[in-house]
Amino acid sequence: MQVGTVAVDGPDGERLGNITQFQRARGALKLLAEVVAHIYATNDDTAIINVGDIDYDNDPVLNHLTDGLGRSEYASVAEGDFAGKQSHSAAVDADIFPGKPAYTTRVARTVFTHSLEMVATAGAGRNDWIVGTLRPGEDTAIFEKALTESEKVFWHLSFDGGRWRFNIEPNVNAIIETEKRNVANTAVAAMVDTLIRNAFANDGGAKAVHFPSGPAEVHDEAGLRVVVLDYNVVAVTQKSAEQPPSAVVEMLDKVGSVGSPRTYRNAVVFAVPDEEQIEVLKDRARALIASNNLASDAARLAQFSDEVRKKVEVYNKEATLNARIAVTRCYKHIYFPSGDKATGYLRHRELPAQAQGDTKNATSAVLSLLEDEDKIRSSPFTASYLRSKTWHAASSATTRSIADYFWTDHTIQIVRNPNLIREAIVNGVKNENWVYYDAGTGKTYTANTMAGFSPEMKPDAEVMTASEAQSRGLLVRKPTQADLRAVITNDDLTGAEIRSRLEAQCGGEPTKTDVLELLATAVQASDYKWFVVLDAEPAPGVRALSPSAIKDKGLDGLCILSREAADAQEIEVPTRTPNSKTFNAAGPGGAAMQSLLDQISDFTVPTVSTMTLKVTADEASGTSDIDLAVAALGMLQKQHITVRATIRAEFKGVNGGVQFQGTADRQDFQSAYNHVKKAIGGANKVAGEVTLVFRFAAALDITDAQFGQIHTVVKNLGMKSTTMTAEVTK
Repeated sequence: MQVGTVAVDGPDGERLGNITQFQRARGALKLLAEVVAHIYATNDDTAIINVGDIDYDNDPVLNHLTDGLGRSEYASVAEGDFAGKQSHSAAVDADIFPGKPAYTTRVARTVFTHSLEMVATAGAGRNDWIVGTLRPGEDTAIFEKALTESEKVFWHLSFDGGRWRFNIEPNVNAIIETEKRNVANTAVAAMVDTLIRNAFANDGGAKAVHFPSGPAEVHDEAGLRVVVLDYNVVAVTQKSAEQPPSAVVEMLDKVGSVGSPRTYRNAVVFAVPDEEQIEVLKDRARALIASNNLASDAARLAQFSDEVRKKVEVYNKEATLNARIAVTRCYKHIYFPSGDKATGYLRHRELPAQAQGDTKNATSAVLSLLEDEDKIRSSPFTASYLRSKTWHAASSATTRSIADYFWTDHTIQIVRNPNLIREAIVNGVKNENWVYYDAGTGKTYTANTMAGFSPEMKPDAEVMTASEAQSRGLLVRKPTQADLRAVITNDDLTGAEIRSRLEAQCGGEPTKTDVLELLATAVQASDYKWFVVLDAEPAPGVRALSPSAIKDKGLDGLCILSREAADAQEIEVPTRTPNSKTFNAAGPGGAAMQSLLDQISDFTVPTVSTMTLKVTADEASGTSDIDLAVAALGMLQKQHITVRATIRAEFKGVNGGVQFQGTADRQDFQSAYNHVKKAIGGANKVAGEVTLVFRFAAALDITDAQFGQIHTVVKNLGMKSTTMTAEVTK
């Protein structure tokens, strides 16, 4: 061991020399002897004896440097702040430097020794506490942190920007501690409850349930709840936390006053307090109340110096922050549903250290933990995954039951975003041969009929296998001209036989009305050249039915003959010249346009004179389709386009609204719409429609390149909902 000279003969000896009663020779030797004796007694392995090694825990040392020097008032200062195992410095060392040397205690000894001198510059400057404390290999930053943390806790330590010193007068920490004694326990309890409720607030659709007395107060519903247990009723220790409390298991298993089994077991997550942190939380709440009381008491503040008043303000702000952090540190034990039978189907995790020190919504911190533990699913999943988890053993399931399954099965991930389920259903219909049936609208969607498909999570909408849909007769579609061509032969057929043959083509038996409409359209489109339809037995002079007459007849009484057979039997065929027809289609832009072209291609006349495209705006979809239609005007320069528009906008707090209505050619409308768009930008509700009217001076064949361009533009822009018409003329 090397005995340094800093404390005896160097600057520190000089500072102690400023104390009248200190005898530089005999006093220093006596102090050194006591210090060395204590080092040997405690087996301290220090290589150099420095000012920071003066052990004020040792009563003879403390007495020598306080009572013995006529500074007895400093004895209580040392005993409270850094001398002894119950001192403030011991608490800081345990909290900030656990398992490390007593950095805080040593630097406090150095500052205290420098504070005993009787000069105006008493205290330790930076060089003083560095030289008087550091041991070989130690970092100055450690002791800087120790002093900074000490100022928050010590009762007599102060810093004036240049020097640290211990004062006889108490600092703001001591003032607050005194004020804390005047805070009633009932006020503390109320403050703790408020802090917990404010910290665990509803967040992003997750509801917080505070202090339930039992399962009856935790409702059974499909939606995430973070259940915050009452710290007066349930708490766990670090060692016992893996096994969830029985009260938590009961809330997972049961619901209601009679204890019925909980259905939505995957929807409850529990935040449980740490037994050792409850008193810390109460102390932080008490300190917050005390600082609030002090900061709001102008008369009491006036008794203190400006420096103390400023520190009271700073303390008050820090007290709010510390109280909030204390809540998360206390409620760090999180239990969420799992397949772990041994722990009551609950898994325990602690909030990460950074989350415990965060002041954001504690509910949000719980959600982040669940995402980190992969309990909450936020990434897309496949249709096969969805089926394997929700309806693998069934041939059909309602979309509501599929969505609910993620809330009922505690062994699987939580899916809070219903769009993930919707996307998987769409992929299932598109790629896995699923069928979606909406009983509310009566519509069936398959991979071939997905126009306008947007699945909803409701009890009257189902997904099912193709075989299940087939057995229910849900895959029957309207017959097309292609279907009719596939079943008509040169044989004479009855209407009933035609319908029977179409059953295989359409996935089920089509309605008689659909078959009559199909026959009428075919006769009109082919101008009787393909086949003719009779309502009597074939015989010379029997007149074939016109398209309009076919629709009015009963299907079972009809007879269908090829044109060759009709001519051979001298059937009278009407003469007609088709001049025009209007076709209609609706749906997403590209699909509606293709439907128009398909219908026209089946008709005798393939030339179009006028075509319209109508889009709408409403509260749900906004003006996106109208914006896209206006954008199309700039991409279709070769066509003559007139625009009709009616757009209404309503604004918050305004009784009534504004309306834009009129007809203009392409260029004028584009210019006008730019102004309209700005005017309605702040509206809270926009509705209306815009119709693009294409007129072709000479009727245009649908094989013309212009139609190809129009189709491409409309399809690529991705308008979600359109209504289109096309008038064909010779």
